[in-house]
Amino acid sequence: NLHRYRIRLLNKRKEEEEEEEEEEEEEEEEEEEEEEDDDDDDDDDDDDDDDGDDDGDDDDDDDDDDDDDDSDDNDDDEWRLMTIIIIVRIRMRMRRRKRRRRKNRRRRRKNRRRRRKNRRRRKRKKKKKRRRRRRRKKKKKKKKRRRRRKNRRRRK
Repeated sequence: NLHRYRIRLLNKRKEEEEEEEEEEEEEEEEEEEEEEDDDDDDDDDDDDDDDGDDDGDDDDDDDDDDDDDDSDDNDDDEWRLMTIIIIVRIRMRMRRRKRRRRKNRRRRRKNRRRRRKNRRRRKRKKKKKRRRRRRRKKKKKKKKRRRRRKNRRRRK
């Protein structure tokens, strides 16, 4: 009973962990989407802010520098977005791999248990069969001996 209880507890924990992982994945996906949306919105906002700065500045040289900064900011934002996407993909891949390994481990464990059980069952059956055979043999031998004795007695 204690063993069963432990197994039940372990199973519950595993299920809870899996549910938490799924929730985390969903949250991360939502965060990614929000970040992508936010990054897109930020890009638009940056453009508006830079345009406002251009109007305020009278120097042509500064305007050119601002444009360069603008493209650099966009590049930085794109780069950040790409890195975030890559990191998230890697995490997802790792999670999938982890899940797959866990699943495979469980499956192998299950198969091992099943095989072990079957092997034990076969061994037991074999043992039983041997015992029966031995018993029959012994009985036959006993019968034979009795018959011989009887026959000897009769002859004498």
